[in-house]
Amino acid sequence: MKLNEKLNPTKEIKKEEIKKPEKKLVKKVENNEKERLINEINNLDTGDYYFFGHSSGGKKYTGSTKAATNILQVGKVYSTDNIVCYVRSEQKTLNPPFNGSFILKCPEDKIEGSWQQQSLSSPGIGQGFSDKGDVIAAFFSRHKNVLVEIVHKYFDQKLDKIDNTPTQKIITQKINKDNTPPKIIIANNLTFKNSSYKLEGKVVDEGSKNIYVEIDGIIQDAKNGKFVFERFSPVDEQVKIVAIDQWGNRSKEKIVNIKIERNLKSAQKKIEKLNPSSKVYNHLSSDKVAIIIGIEKYDRTPTATYANDDAKYFYEYARLGFGIPSENIKLLIDKDANLIQSLGVLNKWLPAKINKNQTELIVFFAGHGLASNNGEDLFLLPQDSDPDLLQRTALSRNELFESIIKLKPKNVTMFFDTCYSGISRDDKTLLASARPVRIISNNEEEIPSNFTIFSASKLDQISSGLKEAKHGIFSYFLMKGLEGKADSNKDNKITNGELLAYMNENVSQKASELGREQNPSLAGDPDKILISYR
Repeated sequence: MKLNEKLNPTKEIKKEEIKKPEKKLVKKVENNEKERLINEINNLDTGDYYFFGHSSGGKKYTGSTKAATNILQVGKVYSTDNIVCYVRSEQKTLNPPFNGSFILKCPEDKIEGSWQQQSLSSPGIGQGFSDKGDVIAAFFSRHKNVLVEIVHKYFDQKLDKIDNTPTQKIITQKINKDNTPPKIIIANNLTFKNSSYKLEGKVVDEGSKNIYVEIDGIIQDAKNGKFVFERFSPVDEQVKIVAIDQWGNRSKEKIVNIKIERNLKSAQKKIEKLNPSSKVYNHLSSDKVAIIIGIEKYDRTPTATYANDDAKYFYEYARLGFGIPSENIKLLIDKDANLIQSLGVLNKWLPAKINKNQTELIVFFAGHGLASNNGEDLFLLPQDSDPDLLQRTALSRNELFESIIKLKPKNVTMFFDTCYSGISRDDKTLLASARPVRIISNNEEEIPSNFTIFSASKLDQISSGLKEAKHGIFSYFLMKGLEGKADSNKDNKITNGELLAYMNENVSQKASELGREQNPSLAGDPDKILISYR
């Protein structure tokens, strides 16, 4: 075999005369071996593979494997010195050309290598290295006709080498064997911006023309001292690289730390800043009043992140967008939104501002909400509210509606950036008692026809914050929609239905990025014009 001739490590030239064996005897022995192999091949079961191996030390390996799984073959092979070795071959790739690795475990040696198969119908060809430094050429196939043809070619060529001369000279050439392992040249730390990447490096070895590089059981030639492995990993990983020269000298294991930096921000929609002065709005009536409440810092419950900023920004939309005079807007932030002051605004300040059947009222609330123990009533929590004493320290939505209805405003529009599930925007529970929250209230079906109520989420969902915008998700897209983003038909008018559709699309998408579900809801006439601009 050429590989054997090339890699013979004998240290000196020898010449000796030997008698040529009888040609008939040699042919008989070879024919018996040939016949044995062909019989073994013909007796293979469907799906079995037959394995041929030839080492640089002159040893041959033949045997068969059976499928243990759809990617794993196991079996036995026999060497020319009648040693039994166990073979294990594993397929590493699912699409052609197929790549894989194999291991031969013998009593006093172990051979590890890799193989490639162009298609299911083609034979596999591989190369491995033994612990003793031998290089092994491997060949396997499951097609009997291919295997038999290989056997014929091998033995026919071998017999042809026997000449008719009475003696034969055996010349063993002196070769200077290299004992120095190759050196791998590659950075210890590499960063890639894609999960699919190419690992490139160099190997140097002065005493070998042929150098091989192994990663994860896959071996490839280092062409002109360079290697390239195409890899895929969605996460950071450590890659172990070994270089092997033609004499079987193995380098020290080189560990390369791979960092995958994927630019996730580029795939997300850009968060635009809120700008209430971006449009010139039509103000059809000056008889408008607004109550705006934002509570971020509570005395007895977790923070409602960004809620005070939600209210401060909505104040500008109420003034510029809805055209409400500043003296008709009551803004309560944090401690100013305690229970006493909130009740004072509802029962003292608001009645003085409402003209029966003429005044339009807008209510905005950003903060915590909670359902009663029986789930039949919903509460808005003032800044000093105790969640375990809702009836005494919180504002009932039913009572809020009733007190407003008694004032007989022309119409009422409410925006509630809150939820009633008992969980804050930051996933913290509101209840010290950790009681389960039941919600069966459905009082929005009973509101008067002149009421419009936008809610940040369904009753059993959590209302979330949007870190990039520093606002609640609902509040941000509510105000962005009022800037004209919700005007789907571009008629310079925004209806309740258009605003809901815009918020539902964007709020639900952003909530899903946080691993949550949040769908705003509307109670009221979807065709009513909420705001217009020019």
